[in-house]
Amino acid sequence: MANKQLQSDNVDKKMFRHCEIRNSDFIRYYGKETEVVIPDFITTVAEGAFRGNQRLTRVVLGKNVSVIQSDAFRDCTHLRSVVLSSSLRVLGDGAFRDCKVLDGLTLPDSVVSIGKGAFCGCRALAALELPSELTTVGDYAFAQCSALRSIRIPDKIDRLNRSVLYQCTSLQKVLLPPDMHAIGRHAFGGCTALESIEIPAGVTYIGNGAFSECRALNGIRLPSGIRFVGDYAFTACESLSELDVPSGVTYIGIDSFCGCTSLERVSLPETLEHIGPSAFLYCKSLKEITLPSALRELGRRSFAYCTALERVDFRAQTEEIEDECFLSCLSLTEIRLSDSVTRIGEKAFYQCMSLQSIRLSVSLRVIGEYAFAECTALREISLPQAMERLENNVFTDCVSLTDVILPNHRFHGAHGLFSGCESLRTLVVPDGHRLIRHRFELWALPSRVEIVTHSALRRGVLLTELADPSLSPEKREILEQELRNLTTHRRKKKKEKQS
Repeated sequence: MANKQLQSDNVDKKMFRHCEIRNSDFIRYYGKETEVVIPDFITTVAEGAFRGNQRLTRVVLGKNVSVIQSDAFRDCTHLRSVVLSSSLRVLGDGAFRDCKVLDGLTLPDSVVSIGKGAFCGCRALAALELPSELTTVGDYAFAQCSALRSIRIPDKIDRLNRSVLYQCTSLQKVLLPPDMHAIGRHAFGGCTALESIEIPAGVTYIGNGAFSECRALNGIRLPSGIRFVGDYAFTACESLSELDVPSGVTYIGIDSFCGCTSLERVSLPETLEHIGPSAFLYCKSLKEITLPSALRELGRRSFAYCTALERVDFRAQTEEIEDECFLSCLSLTEIRLSDSVTRIGEKAFYQCMSLQSIRLSVSLRVIGEYAFAECTALREISLPQAMERLENNVFTDCVSLTDVILPNHRFHGAHGLFSGCESLRTLVVPDGHRLIRHRFELWALPSRVEIVTHSALRRGVLLTELADPSLSPEKREILEQELRNLTTHRRKKKKEKQS
């Protein structure tokens, strides 16, 4: 049957001798010709039919070819031009994958499906118009088409699959259909020339890494329907300068805006509950941030190395400031933590060299290692009564620290708490606390520090207030009674020690 069709179609007999055909399927080509014409009676180009052919430069498909199966022309590294059939409906997975010099291709209107990686690695493909009847575009379909400058996604496509335009490094213009509802993982990842994109209002899902490493992206408006920003979604978008996260978003993922070095302004919604680890790491232009009251989790290194960050409006009701959360925020001058915070993690404020004032939570129980180390502008700090543990080197090299008030009860204080704090002059310790020599060595206290108990400190304050001639009789009586109580308490403690 194949021979009769070849004769009737006047097909090149030489080509026929070097190929395998079964019924209407073109199975395999073994020839060495640079140009091949597929006969009209063929309806399917089979899987791997021309795969790896290094001589092929041009292919013309017969008018009845409706399916090109997976990897049919994969790795045809010299293939420049393909004339497709007007009957073509399906391009299989990897159909033209890594055809590195392919630059002449027009998709007919009949195509409804483009498989996974169909044109992945077609680095010379600069222009491609997608047919209006197209309903499916697979993962990685146009990934690494590094010459592709623009693309319009047809109206029948309601979601962009994973990495569909990944590392299209020349892509500058993208038009998305109005009814699109999802942008998959790494869909535009590595599109380094993409400056702007309008995301349709109906999009409710933006996947992990969707716009990661879009280094030229300078403006984007997130649709109101999204509920989370995926991990790595905008990592290394170095030109992005401002962002409004819409109301309704509850989750910002790992590294979501990491390395957005031009990001100056971010507005977070009141609905936000979770900021993932390293979410705003290395956002070196960010100057201020408001953490909303609904926030319950602030991930590790979430604002580390935000070197321009001057102000944090901390309304969050989170229980922990995770490790390295504000590490090396060199411009941060003050912060007031909400009373929900019970733990400050390791190096949470390490090298915040402009930090002069911090208001700690009344519920704070634990401060981790090096939490405030090298906060060289910090002058004084008062630890809350709930404090239970100070880990190693909490205040190491706080060279401007002069006054510290410890809680008025026994607590665990680890090694090197005040190592390098050569300006420390006053340390207020619990009443009855025996600060023997080993405590000086354990905490690395400077030799000239003055040790004062809470009672002595309060007594001095009372005497100062009582010396005010304008004090009312009622207020004077209250202060005198408190002073008598302190004196009685001190005498009682002294007798207990003697006995």
